[in-house]
Amino acid sequence: MNSEKMEDIVLNFCYLLNLIIPKKQNQVFFYSSPDYSDNARALYEQMVKNGLANKYSIIWAVKDSEKYESMIPYAKVVRHRSLKNLFCFCRSRYIIRTHSLWGNKYVKGKQVMCIAWHGMPLKRLVNPDGKVKPVKGDILISTASVFDNELAGSMGLDTSVCKHVGLPRNDALFAGGNELEELYPGFGKRIIWMPTFRKAAGFSNGIESELGIPCVNKKQLSTLNDELKKKNYLLILKLHPWSAEKLKNVGFSNIVCLKDSDISDNCSLYKLLGQTDALITDYSSVYIDYLLTDKPICFVYDDIDEYRRNRGFALEPAEEYMPGDHITDFDGLLNWLSHFDVDNYKQRREELRKEFFVFPDDKSSQRLLSSLGIE
Repeated sequence: MNSEKMEDIVLNFCYLLNLIIPKKQNQVFFYSSPDYSDNARALYEQMVKNGLANKYSIIWAVKDSEKYESMIPYAKVVRHRSLKNLFCFCRSRYIIRTHSLWGNKYVKGKQVMCIAWHGMPLKRLVNPDGKVKPVKGDILISTASVFDNELAGSMGLDTSVCKHVGLPRNDALFAGGNELEELYPGFGKRIIWMPTFRKAAGFSNGIESELGIPCVNKKQLSTLNDELKKKNYLLILKLHPWSAEKLKNVGFSNIVCLKDSDISDNCSLYKLLGQTDALITDYSSVYIDYLLTDKPICFVYDDIDEYRRNRGFALEPAEEYMPGDHITDFDGLLNWLSHFDVDNYKQRREELRKEFFVFPDDKSSQRLLSSLGIE
């Protein structure tokens, strides 16, 4: 028997258990990948803020249960793929997840499954030449109808499950604070660079650069740092965890690598993101979220034709949906840094913000809780 058939047998057994086990009507089950992150975490924190931790029994499934047991004080922490995890999954009325768990074998009608997902798609989520393995869910969060076909299609769902409540993690973009100043003090401006990851299962994703950031090689890092130093700007590189090793030891005065471990437990990447002065990216969905800040965005890439041929874009022509300077070489990047605060794309950002967000505000978590009936 091959592994796929064995997995199907196990998951079908899990579903039979789920049919039998009675549901606890006030139990909410959370799961995210990475552990305790993204929209699931933001929604949980809104529950705590609303005083719902006393009204609801909250479960968090994580891979590193020892680490998170003390970090999530109002929830019961269970280890990923454990029997206790399975029992809690089957016992819960509400399931909020970013990624699949137990084959998504929930009992519709007795349980409510919310697919919290990640960002809104400029790039394709599904290989057009591959097969979509349908999943099940009651709510798939979205920010606007322009994304629904790609989101729902990537999971084999009907677009009717898409709810335009917004992304809970985006609420933190409006939070303000001075955590970034405390982390990196003494700079006039702080610019964050967040490129998309170029490799993913089922896709050929363009050209993976030497450093994880396009248009810059190792020799040019020193020149880049000198230009930043002249302006007293800090460039914060936030690479995908799978690319982070490429720039493990940067060692420059005005270029730093932000790692997940640098972010304090009571903060989040998106809270820091809201405190930056500009964003550099390429095709990453982070720029769609960043539109909510109404701050400058720069798009740096050297492989858009390759990317379009292989992975493809959900919105075309993609360039028209990218409101900012489009940089394709190192000199262009230096030129942008010299005048990035001369904002020529404010109107286009506003146009796209209206198209991309039904609710361009900080109430996404609350709207989602209301949609789920968790109040």
